[in-house]
Amino acid sequence: MNEEIKSLKKNATWEIVDLPAGKKPVGCRWVYTVKYKAGSIVDQFKAMLVAKRYTHTYGID
Repeated sequence: MNEEIKSLKKNATWEIVDLPAGKKPVGCRWVYTVKYKAGSIVDQFKAMLVAKRYTHTYGID
């Protein structure tokens, strides 16, 4: 998770702004995956921060 946050900050993916009056923020959550090598050996753990699609309206949020 720390590596993903560092990457988001480095790439200037988002910025913190004030929420406009009458608007709701779009939620987010962490998605974790495990990558395996051949023979069911764990290769790496990955984490992604994703927006909750059901909490925003297309073209508005």
